[in-house]
Amino acid sequence: LEPTTPAIYRGDEDEIKYMTYVLQCRRFCREARLPPDEQVMRCSDFLEGNALHFYTSMVALNEHEWTLDRFFMGLFDHCFSADFRLRKRRQLDAFYQGPNMTVQQYAAEVSLMFKIIGSSNPEQRVDKLWSGMRSELRTALWKEGLDMRASSWDEV
Repeated sequence: LEPTTPAIYRGDEDEIKYMTYVLQCRRFCREARLPPDEQVMRCSDFLEGNALHFYTSMVALNEHEWTLDRFFMGLFDHCFSADFRLRKRRQLDAFYQGPNMTVQQYAAEVSLMFKIIGSSNPEQRVDKLWSGMRSELRTALWKEGLDMRASSWDEV
């Protein structure tokens, strides 16, 4: 069975395209059973534009020093504006579950924002999930015996 080829990433400042590339590259490396020292080079085959510029100017000359995680972090920092994470943090702080949004949709959006921001702990994630839910849902969680401080993400 051939490994699933990642979509091309051009370096757009679009977190969905970036996360898709990262997830698809990780799957590709796993399915192809690539050793760690070949992963960055093989993932670079699926870059164009600004993203390829990052690889050729920053990574290719000393590729052996780059882990896949470091490569993805460097790619993000190169392709996204310096204040992107700060703007995403502010967006997360102001984000609440809307009246037409399911809990699953709300949780998925919150989870994606935390992944992009990059620095959070489980307690912070549960706190935002809980505090951003509609009030009638928070009340139902309390009645079920759940607690914002003691419950896990999966429990909430």
